[in-house]
Amino acid sequence: MNNKLIIIIVSLFILLIGFVGSDMIEGTFYITLFFSLTLIFFGFHRFFVEFSTFKIALLGFGIMIFLDIASFHFIDPKPIKKSSLIFALIYSYLSFLIFLIGYNFTKKAYRKVNNNPKSFSMYKFEKIIIPISFIFLIVFAVLQVLYPAETKNPFFLLISFLPKATTVLFFLFYLETRKKKYLIFFLIFMMFSLTETSRRIYITLFFILLPIFIGYFNYRNKILPRRTKNFLVIIGLSFFIFLNYLRANHDFGEGYKEDNLIGNTWHYIISLKSLDTFYNTTFIIENFPNRFNYYLGETYSSVLFMFVPRAIWLDKPVGFAAPLGVLQRNGEQDFTLAEWQEINMYSLSPGFIGEAYANLGIIGIITLSFVFGVQCKKFDLSFRPEMMYHNYKYVSYFAWCAAFFLLLRGDFFSAVYFSVFYFIFIRLIVKYCQN
Repeated sequence: MNNKLIIIIVSLFILLIGFVGSDMIEGTFYITLFFSLTLIFFGFHRFFVEFSTFKIALLGFGIMIFLDIASFHFIDPKPIKKSSLIFALIYSYLSFLIFLIGYNFTKKAYRKVNNNPKSFSMYKFEKIIIPISFIFLIVFAVLQVLYPAETKNPFFLLISFLPKATTVLFFLFYLETRKKKYLIFFLIFMMFSLTETSRRIYITLFFILLPIFIGYFNYRNKILPRRTKNFLVIIGLSFFIFLNYLRANHDFGEGYKEDNLIGNTWHYIISLKSLDTFYNTTFIIENFPNRFNYYLGETYSSVLFMFVPRAIWLDKPVGFAAPLGVLQRNGEQDFTLAEWQEINMYSLSPGFIGEAYANLGIIGIITLSFVFGVQCKKFDLSFRPEMMYHNYKYVSYFAWCAAFFLLLRGDFFSAVYFSVFYFIFIRLIVKYCQN
């Protein structure tokens, strides 16, 4: 299945959905489930053959359209207009189609590989970077115990991301040198990373380590062994269960039972409660601009002001996840930090399509989907996993792989927020250690 064939299929499905209409919503959903499930399996299979952000995007679109619909329409039905459902489906497929057009019409990469990179000083890394990372690791661990709420502050997060970036490089150096000391360091620092409560940190780290692992085999012209693929599948399922465990333990909605972590996690998984992006997209389409005003890019600008303290600018722009929670719970658009805290800091996943619509309507979906496709293609043309063995600085770019995936599952701010930290600290370590 090549890209042109996917474009044709998506176009036909958009037309089919339009013909089916709201009178046959069940048939529309079943057709959509079949197609999006095909996307998931295709993207998942090709991901292990050759890593690229295009496969990640296929997985993201497929999961949003398939699993979210299954959760929302078949497992946990919610009262919503049928016309809104149809428009949500059409806009989802339209976004995917525009993404594919942007991806296929892009021919120019960012830059060429530097074939003569500076040499990397393992002495600096082992004698300076590792000790400093250990100190930062201990400091942040102490802060988590004494001041857990404050560790969400961007400035405190800066302390934690040096050891997280070092974790990535330990994994790369172990694959390249097979020295056990790097594996031991990796496991120690990885345990520290698992003390975080934010699922996006885990997802970002996962999407950085995975291309390094796949690139290790591609660089040596090896086919990924079957047992290795099975291992990755098991790791992926375990990762999925772990993420649901984190959310289930803090979700006190229907089905939650106190002091029953395993039962809560199992209920959370089988009910697909963590997958709500499609419903949130439908909610946005139904209420913008009829009930709420377009944000006109405000939620995207929040990334520029992440380090501005609220003491200086209390009403600074924020990502869309928190305001969306207020919109659904209180029905009010004027977001304030106090109001958000009153609803227990309830945030929702608007998804790339929903946030684009909430900012600029259908024009936002078309424009940003095209930009999304262009950026993915430029990334795939410029940065491949095997490049990291020629120049370590390219490892930092894998942080954006997670951002591309998280765009479809969360808001723009959250997708970029953690990726920026990983990118900066990996790049700083490599730059410092280069001779």
